[in-house]
Amino acid sequence: MKKNIAMLTGLVLFLSGVPAFAHDLWLNVDNYFPGVGETVEIEIGFGHKFPVDETIKEDMLKQVTAVTPAGDAITLEKSRDNTYRLPIREKGTYLVKAEANPGFFSKTTKGYQMQNKIGLEHVIQCVNYDMRAKAFLFAGGKEEDISRQSDPVMEIIPLRGIKKLKKGDELPAKVFYRGNPVAGAMVYATYAGFSSEKESFAFAGKTDADGKVVLKLSHAGNWMAKLMHELPYPDKNECDVHWFKASFTFPVRP
Repeated sequence: MKKNIAMLTGLVLFLSGVPAFAHDLWLNVDNYFPGVGETVEIEIGFGHKFPVDETIKEDMLKQVTAVTPAGDAITLEKSRDNTYRLPIREKGTYLVKAEANPGFFSKTTKGYQMQNKIGLEHVIQCVNYDMRAKAFLFAGGKEEDISRQSDPVMEIIPLRGIKKLKKGDELPAKVFYRGNPVAGAMVYATYAGFSSEKESFAFAGKTDADGKVVLKLSHAGNWMAKLMHELPYPDKNECDVHWFKASFTFPVRP
């Protein structure tokens, strides 16, 4: 099964023209169910292999924030390299979000350059990327409705509660881009320990006409679901395509 999914993932990426340079951004949460008075550590995941791969450069990360159960937005403080802390001061559901600074990379005949096409020669493809990630924490109390849109650009929204997800459950989700559902988007999901290979996933599926997809949660552990939405860049002299990437991490019980 692992081999088949890995081959499917590789084939889809090859056919869509996605180079191996395309990194993902995600959140590794050390405790999805903290108590009031505890502090949660949130590690920024980056690269090709969930849950740990590369360290994101500090200048690439735009912000790491949280929305408290009261609806207050707070900026998280860094506790150590690549890790941020969230003090839990009230019961309820917390939303944690990370966002990378948008940027460019260009694939040329001499390798990759972290810039647009202007001033470069022999450019094969230029990409303008936008990456964002989110996770929910549950500090007691009733699970709040998490199916509302929380990002103005791109996100995966679970359509049912996730606090009590178990191995073997299905998780319906919906993909939005700038407030509109995205049909035909490929969504990938995997859990920590599934594989040590790059771009290898336990699940791959495509959204339907309403932007919906159903994730099959075949294993207990920490999961990451991700997607990418590609659009043409408006000025072809500057770049070729926009890549909007979003991820969502969540726990699954045995």
